Amino acid sequence: MTRKWLKYKPYLHNADCQMHTMYTDGKSMPEAYFKQAEANGIEFIVFSEHIRKVPTYDFLKFKEHVYRAGAQSTVKFAVGAEAKVLNEDGDIDISNELANEAEIILFSFHTPNFPTVASYQKAIRNAALNPWSDVFAHPTCYHNWQNMAMTKEDWAIILNDLATAGVCYEFNKKYPLPNENEIAALNEIRNLQFVFGSDAHESGNLLTQNEIDAFRKLLK
Repeated sequence: MTRKWLKYKPYLHNADCQMHTMYTDGKSMPEAYFKQAEANGIEFIVFSEHIRKVPTYDFLKFKEHVYRAGAQSTVKFAVGAEAKVLNEDGDIDISNELANEAEIILFSFHTPNFPTVASYQKAIRNAALNPWSDVFAHPTCYHNWQNMAMTKEDWAIILNDLATAGVCYEFNKKYPLPNENEIAALNEIRNLQFVFGSDAHESGNLLTQNEIDAFRKLLK
């Protein structure tokens, strides 16, 4: 299985891999994100618009819009999508047609369907094995939202599953930093790819070089 993100691996050291535009719940259009990325010295950006199997907008028009805007910029880019995990089987909320169109796919947890650590781990494992998956988006969101206690060993299982499946872990600006248990596990996994994301909903929230450097310092 070849993950789509591998095509962009040379740029991921200086990239913002999650943002949302006015096509869904953001406040900025693609042109503003390109302009801000240039100002911030960001080499590569991923437009990871929210998606569902039956989307509320025209994803193909969105993709065309990004490509038109990108043609006027020096910043490299991919047009991806963020899809929520639907169940423990790892199904994600995107149609096969749009999964083929999306250039990087992030999976995330936005519904409280996984009440235990074991069910959450199973859902992550199966979502990571899903052939469409590239990035586990904002990993610190769900367990904090659900007040779920996670040990270092719990995280080690999750991170090893990601590494085995070839799926990236995202450091995300919008949500809490990984806690000490998660950091300890992260620093023991040597074959896991990391990406950085702002989860920006307006262009002014894109990552800066200093913020990317701060994420890197969490890893030994």
